[in-house]
Amino acid sequence: MASSQARLDVIRAAGRFALKNDPSRLKELEDLFDFLEKRLRVRNQYAHAVYVTNDQDQLCILRRRYEFSDDPKSIRIVDFEALKSEILLSLDAGRRLSKFHDLLLDEMDQKLWQALQETWTSLPFPRPTNQQ
Repeated sequence: MASSQARLDVIRAAGRFALKNDPSRLKELEDLFDFLEKRLRVRNQYAHAVYVTNDQDQLCILRRRYEFSDDPKSIRIVDFEALKSEILLSLDAGRRLSKFHDLLLDEMDQKLWQALQETWTSLPFPRPTNQQ
């Protein structure tokens, strides 16, 4: 799959199908994936940014749609406290995902889980692509 968002969409769709008869778990899934999508947007803002320094030597992000503009919106100063908060939220996303994963595994029929593990271990290792 070409993008992280596409991967999230596929996993979310599979989760919706698997949890369609469990409204409380389905709501947890939706809340979790909404949170993950927000984290992905923030990650993409920082990962794909064009960084510059302003006249006060502050680290800034040059906003692409304003790239050749004198508009004050064209540059955003990187707030390091806000960045630390974003990092903590991203760490929380990982914890929430692990907790939800473990909850679902605990509720899964053990025979199904064993069959899935056997199937996965028998599959050939996927060849890496430039998208991974």
